[in-house]
Amino acid sequence: MSVAKNSIMEIQEISARYGDNLVLDKITLNVREGEIVGLIGPNGAGKSTLIKVLSGVLRSSGGEVYIQGQPIISLTPAARARRIAVVPQARQLGGAFSVRQAVLLGRTAYLGFLGKPGKKDLQIL
Repeated sequence: MSVAKNSIMEIQEISARYGDNLVLDKITLNVREGEIVGLIGPNGAGKSTLIKVLSGVLRSSGGEVYIQGQPIISLTPAARARRIAVVPQARQLGGAFSVRQAVLLGRTAYLGFLGKPGKKDLQIL
């Protein structure tokens, strides 16, 4: 299959399993630049599993995920982290994080020595 033009992320027939249990069955989606996508569904529908596959935390049992035209499996963890940031759902972050600090967690892969944000990181906020 070819990757669609102007795709930021393309999901082609992704399937995922936990043991013998099929959780995702041939999910296909194309996200283009500027689009906002929401993922909704009831508990146990596979939302978290799909996010884990898209971020590379969980290997799919079939299909392909492309980020900016590159297969996700070809990216190193550091390169993948520079393209995708996942902030898990939580009622409260451990400690006293401000909103600014929580948003900066998405920049972790770009931070310099000792994880200190630079001028560019702060401008992106």
